[in-house]
Amino acid sequence: MNSNASRPTKTSLLLLASLLLLLAFGASGCSDKKSFSESNEYDPNFDYPYAFHRQGYALNFAPSEDGYYVTYKNLLYFIDAQRLQPIVLDARPNNGCKSAPTVETCRALVSNEQIFIRFTQVYDERLYTLESKTIDGEGGVPQTEYTLVRMKLDGTSRENVMTFPLRPTTIALHRGYLYFTMTGSDKDGRYTSSVNRVSMENPAGKAEVLGETKDEKAQYLDVLPFGNQIYWHLLGSPYHAYRHDLSSRETIKLWDSSDSGSTNLQALSGDKLYFSRFYGNPNDPRSYIRYQSDLDGSQIQEVATPHPAVLSFLTADSAYLYQMPIIPYLEDAPGVPNRLDIFQKSDSAKAMSVDTSFAPRDFGLLPGDDRYFFATFMSKDGHPLYTALKKADIPSGKAAFTSFMENL
Repeated sequence: MNSNASRPTKTSLLLLASLLLLLAFGASGCSDKKSFSESNEYDPNFDYPYAFHRQGYALNFAPSEDGYYVTYKNLLYFIDAQRLQPIVLDARPNNGCKSAPTVETCRALVSNEQIFIRFTQVYDERLYTLESKTIDGEGGVPQTEYTLVRMKLDGTSRENVMTFPLRPTTIALHRGYLYFTMTGSDKDGRYTSSVNRVSMENPAGKAEVLGETKDEKAQYLDVLPFGNQIYWHLLGSPYHAYRHDLSSRETIKLWDSSDSGSTNLQALSGDKLYFSRFYGNPNDPRSYIRYQSDLDGSQIQEVATPHPAVLSFLTADSAYLYQMPIIPYLEDAPGVPNRLDIFQKSDSAKAMSVDTSFAPRDFGLLPGDDRYFFATFMSKDGHPLYTALKKADIPSGKAAFTSFMENL
């Protein structure tokens, strides 16, 4: 018997060692890649803070464990949750944030050469914002460049993450991906509006298109991630809400019906969506009704709380439903009071009403967190302001809006 027949050769030993090394490397690589839940349970570190989303706008008021971040007049502020006191995001005692700031003199500066879109979100213990600047395009034609910027929560270690090929209209970071809508025309004048996503492991890589239209009368807007799905609106005539399932990758039109009405996702909370229909006439009583459904659009029911005889906002958190008339339409509804009505979610009983006669025409509602309910509106010079209502005061009927940004 040949004693060398079962003895491994030097070459085979080298091949085996190489294979083991590759397997070890591969296992290490897989373990380093972040895996995300496919449930609808909210993860504050990696989920989009949907309760701070304002329809038609990008997220600009970002919750964190101890407070909130906001971009106001091209500066980043941290707002302490206990005192609601905004502090410019530069701890250096001699920062130049209030007098002709530059990136060298002010860590809080958000370079933005035009009022177009503001974005502020905390994701994976980092703060993200959006900057814009004018650059020379092809043939020396000026064009605006939009860049996503990332930094530590104290404003240090700033870095550029990616540059958008067209103007982004809404942006959301959620479970490993950056979701965004873009609308515009390329150098040849071809119009495109799209919903896209790109992996945060390679944000400079090619974006995946989730929805696209070439119709100049249509526009994608309002990317709203929640759990294992993404919602968005396709504006047009009519306009509709859509749901994209992150597991099956299926996209469906929500609440489709034969009555030709538009559908508008107003809020989501827990396992319910809240929406309205619009039939082209703001005085059509059918448009006053508010509905709820499951997250996939099934099990449609009318919301049990009474609604005003005018177009209105409806939003929700885990305990309450919040309803308020859309202020511009009150001019044609003199009998409808300008107020925020708060209802208990459990039995639809009214908890209290809050006077909102002080509110400007563009008042928007944010259900917020367990600490505060927020409302937002624009200042006279076009910058977003916020006011807060303390939820702990709702059971006693003493809750009222408190302003905290006027003197910035």
